[in-house]
Amino acid sequence: MKNQIPRWRPPALPAIFDILEHTPPGYNGEIQLTDALRSLAQVEDIYATEVDAERFDVGNVLGLIEATIEFALRRADLSASLREYLERRLSYCLAEPRPSTRLPTVAHH
Repeated sequence: MKNQIPRWRPPALPAIFDILEHTPPGYNGEIQLTDALRSLAQVEDIYATEVDAERFDVGNVLGLIEATIEFALRRADLSASLREYLERRLSYCLAEPRPSTRLPTVAHH
């Protein structure tokens, strides 16, 4: 049975999505955008812009956590509460003389 969910494609680089569908997994068993772009460049011109920005690898758990924390710290509605939590958590971890699997009690609101 075919997937019945319609797919939206942005107008920029629509051909890349077809190529990605047929690109075999590469590094770490993941489909690499760079491999697909390399294939696309063999059949049409592609252009790039260098971006000076922070990059997060959300393809792994730590990268996803880092990105989530970074963006939450930038939100006015989350920043103060998250900073307080991180300070509590870090002070708790730093107070432990050795690594511990014991977690502090969490109060649910």
